[in-house]
Amino acid sequence: MRRRSSAGKIILGIVLAVLAIAGLFYFGYVFFQVEEVEVAGNGKYTSIYIEGLADIPDETHMLMLDEEKVKENIESTEPYLEVLNVRKKMPKTVVIEVKERQPKALISYANNYLLTDIDANVLEIMEERPETHMPVINGFAINAVALGKQISTDDAFKITVMSEILTALENRQLTDSIDQIDLSDVNNIRLTSVDGLAIKFGQSDKVVDKIKWIDKMLPTLNKEGRTTGVLDVSSGTFAVYKMDEDEQTVGEVYNADAGDGTVTEPGTDGTADAGEGTENPDDSPEGGENGENTNGDE
Repeated sequence: MRRRSSAGKIILGIVLAVLAIAGLFYFGYVFFQVEEVEVAGNGKYTSIYIEGLADIPDETHMLMLDEEKVKENIESTEPYLEVLNVRKKMPKTVVIEVKERQPKALISYANNYLLTDIDANVLEIMEERPETHMPVINGFAINAVALGKQISTDDAFKITVMSEILTALENRQLTDSIDQIDLSDVNNIRLTSVDGLAIKFGQSDKVVDKIKWIDKMLPTLNKEGRTTGVLDVSSGTFAVYKMDEDEQTVGEVYNADAGDGTVTEPGTDGTADAGEGTENPDDSPEGGENGENTNGDE
């Protein structure tokens, strides 16, 4: 009888231990299930909307959460949202950090326009150019397009160049003044103003300086009634204007005025060697006193 009693106690102990372990596992599983989603960085799009896009299944355990799947669910459904980070805040909260993409350009693609952000992530595909002005980017060889994704291209460097030019234009509030940006040849970049002025940008270097020259020259040329022709800022240190790109003359060379930063035409007839006028449009010449030009122009 005593042996049976001892064996019964052992069996009961084992059963209770198993039940206790099972209870702990169940409590741990339930306790660490996702119950709350926090969204950070949103503005136009509500947190409830973004939580719905995340589509996290009910009773998902925190340790089983697929962060990449959450990111994919959001970005593939709403291309205007970029998911910067998905993190777990124990025991029951998921934090989703987003950035709302802003339309910055239109990329030409197969008789359509790709509305993209500054990094060439596709926001919309349009058959016609929208009324809201944005520069049209030409010259990309595009392999594939997907909403919410960066364009697939072998010309990845051109995306960097596009981003740099658009940023510099925006910083100078010139975006509305530029109609086209041609990146077919990154060593011979061309811009076109909304008035039809052709702008020789040249290589992808000195982007900020070249945009500064465009900013200085457009008001000057508009004031002189020169809304067509060719403006060459490819040097990044001075600007040359010609009525026609095939014109055989040197053209009118503009340099920076040492006094107030405006542009002037050196010489009495408005022409000069291309070697003159090497100041940055925002800087005064080095050397000399009282801001006199040290390039030899008096």
